[in-house]
Amino acid sequence: MRTIIDTGFFYALSDIKDQHHQKALNFIKSPDFSVDRSFFTTSLVINETYTLKMYRSKGNIAQLKLLDELFWGKGKFARIIFPSFEEFKKIAEVMQTYSSPSKMLSFVDASLIFFGKQLEIDEILSFDHHFDGIFRRIQ
Repeated sequence: MRTIIDTGFFYALSDIKDQHHQKALNFIKSPDFSVDRSFFTTSLVINETYTLKMYRSKGNIAQLKLLDELFWGKGKFARIIFPSFEEFKKIAEVMQTYSSPSKMLSFVDASLIFFGKQLEIDEILSFDHHFDGIFRRIQ
């Protein structure tokens, strides 16, 4: 099974004060985490997670070290996809396809949809409802 991961999941996992922290922690401790599952995310998600962590921690560099472990250290569990120039253009098209005045999609979220479809992924680790109907959401 293939699963793509959104920013909110990584952030919740790294911040005990986040409202979804316990849900994220429970998932990685559950049997569902290790059952024949491949995890993916994009470099854009990593960028967004570091930026969010820096902003919310008010520049606390020690908080970034938690992400270092999650993305680059022994705790790493997701393969990182780095979009090419051509893929950036296609992600922009996905953003336009899935966005409307009542449902605005970020470029980062569009990258998850684009690569999710490319890799035939049917589920996402996310707390965001805007993926509903596109992927089965694990929350």
